Amino acid sequence: MDSEFNKMNWPEHVGRNFWSHVNYPGNDQDCWEWQAYTLWDGYGQFRFFGKNIKCHKVAYMYYFGPIPPGLWILHKCDNRLCVNPEHLYAGTRRDNDNDVINRGRLQGSKNGNNILIEEDIYEIITDVYNDKYRSCSQIANKYKLDTQTIRNIFKRKSWKHITKDIEDKYIAILKQKLGLPQ
Repeated sequence: MDSEFNKMNWPEHVGRNFWSHVNYPGNDQDCWEWQAYTLWDGYGQFRFFGKNIKCHKVAYMYYFGPIPPGLWILHKCDNRLCVNPEHLYAGTRRDNDNDVINRGRLQGSKNGNNILIEEDIYEIITDVYNDKYRSCSQIANKYKLDTQTIRNIFKRKSWKHITKDIEDKYIAILKQKLGLPQ
């Protein structure tokens, strides 16, 4: 890439080395994908001044300068290998979390942090409807979770990809059975 874009004034060989690992499609609209080492989470990684750093951050700094303190570098395109500066922007962690939710990533069992899986959610909902449980704590105890996690299912704060298909009147019935506010 042209040295005129090198906002960090890195040595020319650093930029040349970095960009040599990028598949440039010949335009600025499409994703420019990293072609070298990738991490387990799907992001590219580059050995940079003795440190490993994610490639989209390197590309951002090259084109725009230092990353503002407290901000993350996010993708407009939702492609973790993309280093096209037109697809990158600085945002907060909340911006990132909103992107995850709005783009439907990491829902349910796809999120490695979840103890429950989709079948558990359907079972919990059915069991509450059939009066097997009378409180969130009973469910939480069975699944070894805290009660707020269970409340969030019925408030549609988590597992929305499942609860969105349940009519409001049935959610209201389930909440009532568990003693949750409407």
